[in-house]
Amino acid sequence: MTDSNAYAPTGQIASIKKTIRHAYWHLKFLGWLLIVAMSAKFGFEYFNLYPDINQQIDRGVILAGFFILLLGSIYREISRIRKEKYANIQTELHAIHHTFRDILTCLGDIDYANANLEQLKQVKKSIERELIFSLDKISASFSMLTGTTCRACIKQIHEDCDDSRLYSYTLARDSESSKARKHIDKSRFEQKLDPIEANEDFSLLFGEDERWFFCNDLTRRATYFTSTDPTIGTGDKNNNIPWWFSFASAIGWTLPYRSTIVWPVQQREADAFHFEALGCIAFLAIDSEFKNVFHKRFDAPLGASVADGLFHPLLRFADLNLAVEELTQSAAKRLNNEE
Repeated sequence: MTDSNAYAPTGQIASIKKTIRHAYWHLKFLGWLLIVAMSAKFGFEYFNLYPDINQQIDRGVILAGFFILLLGSIYREISRIRKEKYANIQTELHAIHHTFRDILTCLGDIDYANANLEQLKQVKKSIERELIFSLDKISASFSMLTGTTCRACIKQIHEDCDDSRLYSYTLARDSESSKARKHIDKSRFEQKLDPIEANEDFSLLFGEDERWFFCNDLTRRATYFTSTDPTIGTGDKNNNIPWWFSFASAIGWTLPYRSTIVWPVQQREADAFHFEALGCIAFLAIDSEFKNVFHKRFDAPLGASVADGLFHPLLRFADLNLAVEELTQSAAKRLNNEE
């Protein structure tokens, strides 16, 4: 069998090839731009050497063919770069699903009948730490794909006992955004500031059978509304608003993100099986402060696979939270009775 690497470049050529392959995308872009500029300069000089019209036509055809090949090579290189990025995050995706498996196994081994409050609290803290680890991996993966800093979070759905309304609260964030938002998230949950119906993305995913909410430029989505800032959006049903409106609305844009993808963490009915479909229990969200950074064809299904893997760990984690809450209330009652 012939070795496929038998004719691979070696030595200095291999070193140059490796340097180019691992260079930043903007350096590659500048390199291609320089090649095009130099080719155009010498090409037109070559084109003007011969005053005869027939010779100029011949050389024009040659130059046209050359530039077609050059532009085709640039397009192929750009496509290959993006494919390489998706290949490079496979290790991160494996780590994410590996963590989900471990969380599910840990939650399945809990003996609620014999476990005490401190043990359950320790397990809860460990799982929260692992969820943050997973969100760090998700954030890092999309940051690599987009070339921007992306944030990731899990929004849990909570039904309030007093008004029977559904609210979202931040169960976990990636480490960096958690530093700035942890206390804010806790305060918003305590004040019940984030009902599901006050957020377009959550209400669409919860109320309709949508696979994801995708928007690469929220400043141009006139129907977008969010409980984080109720002044966002005009209420106009026409999303194809002109660029000048987008520019004007972006000036006073208060949200820390301009593009986002949100996936429902859900269990819908399946054709092959008969079981009780629990529906949507949470949301997985990724966002960036820049516009037009996500690729719907690739990024949306990628995040959907992660959201599907989150369903059973979060479902079991909700049981753990309920057990901790019940034991905490029981301990408080015993303490009051002793006093």
